[in-house]
Amino acid sequence: MKTSDTTGIFRPFEKLKDLLEKKSLKPGPSSGDESSKFSGETRVKKTVVSKSGNTIDDMSAPMNERELFLEAMADVEPIHREDRLEPSCMPSISIDLEDDSEDETMQQLSNLVNSGEGFVVADTPEYIEGTGYNIHPEISKRLHRGDFSIQSHIDLHGLGV
Repeated sequence: MKTSDTTGIFRPFEKLKDLLEKKSLKPGPSSGDESSKFSGETRVKKTVVSKSGNTIDDMSAPMNERELFLEAMADVEPIHREDRLEPSCMPSISIDLEDDSEDETMQQLSNLVNSGEGFVVADTPEYIEGTGYNIHPEISKRLHRGDFSIQSHIDLHGLGV
């Protein structure tokens, strides 16, 4: 029969430590030097092939990160790029700002204020446009062009959705 816990507190991880200790692997014999774990050194398994053809696994030699990197990069050769253009040979793109750009800007602003020309609402980030489901996109284009005549007016003020 199962014994019940009388405290009424649910502790799902109470026996987790015991379970982990029971299922975990026991550490092997230590080399005695615990400081090498944190000194940036790594023990690397090296497979050495002797002259007779036998393989020997060597775990005794510690290697630091620099030695590991240099060993990994030993066979790397740089990529030759004879046909590469140097940055000084590439054409530079220059923007010529003329003094009349301010005059042009003021003219555009004047046209905008006086007649509303030069301002496209659809080019602003606030502009949102869409059509309903199953409505062909051409309908929206034709509405913007003014292809449909105004036939009636409806006042929707005060109506809720």
